[in-house]
Amino acid sequence: DRKALKAQKQREKLDEEIAKNQAKADELARVLRVKREAVKRLDRSIANSHDDAKRARTERSEVHSQTMSQNRKNKRKVHVVKGRSSSSDSSSSSDSSSSSSS
Repeated sequence: DRKALKAQKQREKLDEEIAKNQAKADELARVLRVKREAVKRLDRSIANSHDDAKRARTERSEVHSQTMSQNRKNKRKVHVVKGRSSSSDSSSSSDSSSSSSS
């Protein structure tokens, strides 16, 4: 009878320990799930910021190439305008001098 009582107490102790361990396991599983979700959110956030940075670099690059293209066009225009303006200035000054002399 004593052995049965001792075995019963040991079983109850083991059952309590099992219950405690199960509670710990449940809590750890919950924590792990929460942390995995946080990691997924961070991964998405990082991916989005990489996309944003890439988009910004692309936009800067496009603006830069447009600016450089516009600068090249403007330089060509300046040369053309200078050539025309210098020739038109001389012709207009000769026209004005010829009109005033006649």
